[in-house]
Amino acid sequence: LGSQAVFLIASGYCGCGQETLVIIFLTLGIGLSGIQYSGYMVSYLDLAPAFAGPILGIGNTIPCIAGIIGPVMVGYLTPT
Repeated sequence: LGSQAVFLIASGYCGCGQETLVIIFLTLGIGLSGIQYSGYMVSYLDLAPAFAGPILGIGNTIPCIAGIIGPVMVGYLTPT
């Protein structure tokens, strides 16, 4: 996950006329996400092969709830 952020930040520092370099950085960042997913998605199969689907659903629901509640809490805590 950190390497994706490095390539995204590096693409932000590219200047005008360096569109090819930006495309290379973004492609590398997206490509590295495949390596990340292949690491933790397989762990559900290792833990419980018969229940990998429900465990994956629960494992993906919890971070999504945090992603929904986070902006709502920031809206309550920041003055308008």
